[in-house]
Amino acid sequence: MRYPFFLTSIALVTFFMFYTVNAQSNDLQLKTKSIISKIERRILEQEKEWRLSKKEAGSNFSLNTWVLDKGSINVTIVNYATPEKAREDFNKGKGTTSTGTSRDISGFGDAAYENGNTGGVSSLILVKGTTIIGIESNLLPPKDQPIIKRFARHILDTMEGK
Repeated sequence: MRYPFFLTSIALVTFFMFYTVNAQSNDLQLKTKSIISKIERRILEQEKEWRLSKKEAGSNFSLNTWVLDKGSINVTIVNYATPEKAREDFNKGKGTTSTGTSRDISGFGDAAYENGNTGGVSSLILVKGTTIIGIESNLLPPKDQPIIKRFARHILDTMEGK
């Protein structure tokens, strides 16, 4: 069954927002705004052909849509009060996506898994400290995974101050 790209993004945000009710502090809001703006600048500098077409944000999350021609990448970032809470919700999300089965991968944050391209969407979900990052693409293989991983690397490098 084919799922519209935007539905999987909405499902991802909804899933993580459902588990983040207690993460609403001023410090968390400031941290979220700060890191999001740094990540946006980095991607704009590093991925000049991509255009930021849509931004949505809440007190502890953001959803940005980047477009190139007919393809798009959705980047969802959710900040938590503690690394334990982030890891707990990351683990709850494994295997709950409509895009197929999860496969653990290494080299991206503290833990990461990817979902293959079924239903027209590929994704990479990772946890780094108090942050969960979800990156989805509606590009067709073999283009999707290298681009998703490139975006993930930009985000992680920004978070690590590189």
